[in-house]
Amino acid sequence: MRIGCVGFRDTGANRNHGYDDVGGDPHDTACAVGDSGGVWISESGAPWSQVPPPPGVTVDFSSVVKAPGGDFYIVDKSNQGKLHRLTKNKTWATAPRLPNPDAPLYDISMTGEGDFWIVGRGRVYHYPEP
Repeated sequence: MRIGCVGFRDTGANRNHGYDDVGGDPHDTACAVGDSGGVWISESGAPWSQVPPPPGVTVDFSSVVKAPGGDFYIVDKSNQGKLHRLTKNKTWATAPRLPNPDAPLYDISMTGEGDFWIVGRGRVYHYPEP
């Protein structure tokens, strides 16, 4: 599935990527995620810029949510299903880690700082971040 958002244009290196989800606030910082570890950030309505994926990550991202503190939490649809965190400084954090889901993850929502609901193939996870 490809999602377009206001102000997002498929140009240059972005042209061959599919976009699966967008999260955040168009008046602050928004994040779009998609194929091959694709991540794009727009700050305060500025043009979108691509952020390099975490080192070694080439999987497709499926969903993103913005935490109240400004970090973005992203899930991927690899067979091992991982949770990734892009900090508000545009660096990749190593935590939190999910228990081994061994299934693609399709969606993430947040009910509060560090309180996630994640849906994967045949599974629903509730994750209280330490």
